[in-house]
Amino acid sequence: MAETEFIDAEAYQGGGFQQQFITFPLIALKHLERLAVSGSKEWAGGRWETRVRSVGSTVYSEKVYIPDSRAEYANTVDMLHDLLLPNFDTQMRTAAEKLNRESAAVRSIERQLPIKRRLFQELSLLLKRLHYLEGKAHRE
Repeated sequence: MAETEFIDAEAYQGGGFQQQFITFPLIALKHLERLAVSGSKEWAGGRWETRVRSVGSTVYSEKVYIPDSRAEYANTVDMLHDLLLPNFDTQMRTAAEKLNRESAAVRSIERQLPIKRRLFQELSLLLKRLHYLEGKAHRE
């Protein structure tokens, strides 16, 4: 009979075979996937909704916050910017500085979205220039 093995919960990183081979380009690719999903949805401001729930014979209402999808998109672009920052070339540095100044001067999310979209486009062009997602040209 085989002896039972216990896994240290604090050291466990889960996943199995694929989990062992996560690379920085894969993290960037997953982030691009998240941007594609959030960028293709309707953008709406955050709001509170009251939802009616029933558990057994008890009916109750609860307030649930629906996040601002516009802010989520903007934050996701900013995170991709930060992930790729060590790989910026001169062209990207110049574009990012200009767009970050524009973004900082604007308070409303509606006016920031076009700026964030231009930043995402510049980041996409950077990835293309670096052959970043091809794998073979990327150095870690």
